[in-house]
Amino acid sequence: LIPADILHVLFHHFPNIPQPLATRGKMNVLMEIASTNPASGIADDTGQSPLRTIIEETLGAALEDGLVLDATIAASEAQRQALWDVRETAPESHKMSAGVARSDISLPQSALAPFYDEMVAGIRAIDPNLWICGYGHIGDGNLHFNLIADEKSNADFDSKKVDLYELLYEKVAKYNGSISAEHGIGQTKRAQLAKVKSPEIMDVMRAIKASIDPKNLMNPGKVV
Repeated sequence: LIPADILHVLFHHFPNIPQPLATRGKMNVLMEIASTNPASGIADDTGQSPLRTIIEETLGAALEDGLVLDATIAASEAQRQALWDVRETAPESHKMSAGVARSDISLPQSALAPFYDEMVAGIRAIDPNLWICGYGHIGDGNLHFNLIADEKSNADFDSKKVDLYELLYEKVAKYNGSISAEHGIGQTKRAQLAKVKSPEIMDVMRAIKASIDPKNLMNPGKVV
């Protein structure tokens, strides 16, 4: 899942990266399919492989139904890598921006669309100039939900982060998501963990920690 704001920030900092689509959608999807059957990727006499046929037919139907505005299919390894470069370079473009508030959350697949819509409305009320870059893996509901500040909003961006994170975690809780998907709790999310987990669960976590690390030698000060 790659929203339009991701592409705006990316191409602002990396203008030489080829833009993959002539029409940029509000939401964009980078999809790669594969098969355990080697024959699925072998082209026939017409140059068409079974996998490519599946992709073309699926995209063709989506275009006809108005579900997709534009699409491109990699025809070589170089073109495939160029598409992945868009995704892999996006985090670097965030580091180059004036300010960034990062998060790593997960949500049920069915909650992704309403969550995103509510977050956009809430963020716009706090700061209409932020770039909303929630990108990630649709298959498991993992979102790297980053908010990017440009020169217009960077002056007081740090003071707004508290409200932005409160909004984020409120919506995550509403949709039964997780405040940490891939990157763990560490130190930065300890306070938030105590808000989303019951005191009983926190006590159990502390007891487990104490039972295997009574002297608190292993990674002290993290999680609990």
